[in-house]
Amino acid sequence: MPPVADNTPLSLCPITLESLPESDLEIGVVFGSTSSPLFDGDDDSNSKNGNLCRCSLDALVRYVQGVPVVGRDGKVLRSATTGPSRGPSSLVCPVCHGPIGSICDGAIASTEKLGEKASVQVVSFRYGKHNYYLSVPSSTKKGWFRQTSKMTAQDRIASVLGMNIKSGGLKILYKGKVICPDSRKSAEEISKQLLDLSNASVMGSKPSLVVMGTRSGDEVISAPGTASSSYREGMLSLLRWGVVFLFNTTRNILGGLALFAKSLVIMPAAPNDDDRRIW
Repeated sequence: MPPVADNTPLSLCPITLESLPESDLEIGVVFGSTSSPLFDGDDDSNSKNGNLCRCSLDALVRYVQGVPVVGRDGKVLRSATTGPSRGPSSLVCPVCHGPIGSICDGAIASTEKLGEKASVQVVSFRYGKHNYYLSVPSSTKKGWFRQTSKMTAQDRIASVLGMNIKSGGLKILYKGKVICPDSRKSAEEISKQLLDLSNASVMGSKPSLVVMGTRSGDEVISAPGTASSSYREGMLSLLRWGVVFLFNTTRNILGGLALFAKSLVIMPAAPNDDDRRIW
């Protein structure tokens, strides 16, 4: 497992040692302050930290969550327990080794003030021990004909955190109440509500939204011993069932054959004289 590089070129991700993604939506930036990166306050730790601490967003999210970091080829580049200060959630920046207060994507990091790019839609929330500020693109390209479809705020959150909305792996709370998923509202209505709540708290204060959930598929990767143990127990249970079924079937067949053999050996009794008497 390669260690986090201290003197990594700016074109490489310090966690995976691979080239940084070209899209700003896939770039992750670390800020030491917990306040919004879009807030132009007196604390200059945001800009000073954010100018240097740029990583692959997926690798950064995995790093702070303490789950295995996967490269572009699907190989595990860093296990969940490699390196110092690695636990359920890493609080140390992989570049400057300072505290991690907030995480945003490249599109937001390039926006020093909210008024400079009014077209940037921001969804802010707290997950675990960190605040997240993610831009929500107005459309995404897909397919051979580059058909565009509108991305919702909840889709953006699920994509970055590696969660599945449809399977119930993602819940978004506001003041202790679950507002996503909500069967009474459409996906667009929920997205607008999340963006409105984020905009209300984006100027300096901490996010009012809280995300709860687990990553999809990482349970097996992070606990291979548990998965193999469950597999062995399942196979043993199936083997025991097969042995019992075979034993009972064989016993029933042998019992039937024994009864048939007895019926052939035991001859019927001879008729009595009274039965042969002719009246």
